[in-house]
Formats: sequence, C-alpha cells, structure tokens
Amino acid sequence: MKNYSVFIALLLSACGGFDSKQEFLQDSQNAKKLAELSNKRIISSDCDKLIKLYDFAVLKSPTIEDLSKIMPIFGLKADDAKNIDKVYKIDFDKIDKYNCYDNTDSLLHEIEQYCNNKYPTELFKRDECEDYLSYIVLNNNYVYNRKQDIEGNRSNIIYSVKLNIQSIYIMPEKADKFLPEFTATELIKADNEVLGTYDSDCYGNLCEHATQNVTRLNAALVLYDYCVYNKTFLPNDGYDICVCFAHETYQKVNYKNVIYIHEKKELPQSKKTEFNQIYKKCEQKIEKQRIKAEKERYGEAKSANSDENNVFIEALENTAWAHRTITETRKKAENK
Repeated sequence: MKNYSVFIALLLSACGGFDSKQEFLQDSQNAKKLAELSNKRIISSDCDKLIKLYDFAVLKSPTIEDLSKIMPIFGLKADDAKNIDKVYKIDFDKIDKYNCYDNTDSLLHEIEQYCNNKYPTELFKRDECEDYLSYIVLNNNYVYNRKQDIEGNRSNIIYSVKLNIQSIYIMPEKADKFLPEFTATELIKADNEVLGTYDSDCYGNLCEHATQNVTRLNAALVLYDYCVYNKTFLPNDGYDICVCFAHETYQKVNYKNVIYIHEKKELPQSKKTEFNQIYKKCEQKIEKQRIKAEKERYGEAKSANSDENNVFIEALENTAWAHRTITETRKKAENK
C-alpha cells in the first residue's frame, strides 16, 4: 500500500504543470535561460525584405500602392513607384545578395535540451517549459513559418514580381529587350508615334498587323533586326550593342528609310556612314561597360580581343625584328 501511495504521488507530480507563465519565470534558472536565449535570437533584416517581395509576387491585382511598399528594397523611395522610368530601371540583381538568416532551429534544440534536463521526470512541466520559452523567445516565429515560401524560390519570386509590375505599367509588345538603353517613357512614346502605313502584307517587326501602322517603335525594332543579322560578331555582347545601335538611330530615320531597311536588309546610302560610326561607338560603349562590370566582379578585366591583339602585335614585332636583322646583315656584307 505504501509503494502504491508513492507511485500516485509521483504520477501527480508528473502531471502537474505551472499555473501561469509568471510562476514558470519565478524560478531564477528559467528567467536566466529566457534572457540568455533572447540575447541569442538572430533574424537578418533580409528576411523581411524577401517576405515582402514574396507577398507582392503572389498578389492577384497589385496596385501602385502595393508596389511602393517594396521599392525601398531596391534602394528606391516609396514614391518612386509612381515613376514608370524608375520602376523599369529596378536592379533585380540586388535580390541575389539578400540572405535570410534565422537561428530558430538551433534555439529550439537548445530549449528542448534545457527543459529535458530541468524537468527530467515532470512531463507537463517539461512541455510547458518548452512552450513558454519557445513562444517568448521566438515571438510566434513569423519569419520561420515563412521561410519555406522564400527559400529555394527566389527566381520564381523575381519572375512574378516582374509580371506584377508589368500588370501595373503595361509596356508595348516586344519592347522589353530595349529597356537597358531606352526608358519606359521613350518606348511608350515611340509606340504612339505613327510614321506611315505599310501598303503590302506586313511581316516581321515592321508594323502592327491589325492596322499596318509603322510606328517609331517599329523603326527601332527594324534597326535592331538589321544590326543582329548584319553587324553582330561578338556573341556575348552583340545583342547589347544592337540595342544601343537601335536607340541611337531610331529617331534619325523616316518612314521610307524604315521600309528600305526592312525590305532591302541594308542601310540606305544616305545613312551608311553615319550609322556605321554609331555602331562603332556602341561597340566601344558596351565594351567599356563590360570591362567595368568585370572589374567590379573580379577586380580586373581585359579587352574582349586582348589575346588576339597580343598575338598580332607579337607577330608584327617578330617581323620587324627579322627585317632589321636581315638589313643589318646585308649592310655588313656590303661593307666587307
């Protein structure tokens, strides 16, 4: 009977928990552990940024007000959401540098160990110990619960953010490729400027199929096509050069120039010299941008054709040396 009474007492103590959080914290060890865990809590600010981007990405009908909430993430002001040019110049590469660090898992493990050691035989107290510490330290753990939304899903988030921006500010069709050089305002204006109406079957980038209107934007597309198919010889930078070429020339052509380039696949005689010079300037501009980007990334850069240039220069130097040697040898022979 005595052993049975001891068993009942042990069972009751195992079943008994704390009356309140205050009672739990009256134990100085528990209070000390809480302070220690709270000081260890780490959530990087990037977590909140990535969660905000995700929340914008999944919106069904985003507004400019919604967009303004994520603009600071890209180093812009909230009010910049009203500026279409700034919106379409957003540097999405910034997102790749964000790292959401949250040490929840290690703290949960530490809490579990502490409560197991503190209350090895008191099941209810052990469970409540874990609940109290987890709740207070992790504060409902908003970030931890959202991490699965953002981890391993970054490229999809960026893609969806871009789509939602496009749903707020609708850009002309086929214009995306031009955004590195053109502003959004330029593209919209170019799409609304009609140069003429094509009098035959419309194909390619020459005109709008429904109306056969040739717009200033169509002129840019035709110039871009000409550049890609006739000029580009640098596979890495060629398309960037051609976007630059289209930007620097699309205002310099009239309706007849555009249909000539489209149909003949060559530049009008009156434009050849000027436009070829523009193309060379674009080559130089894109090359400078490439070198700058490489220096920022690697700390050094080389000219796109530096190896070939060095071989060529070396060959010239060798030829010159051989020529000097032969000349000197012949002079010595003549003097004898």
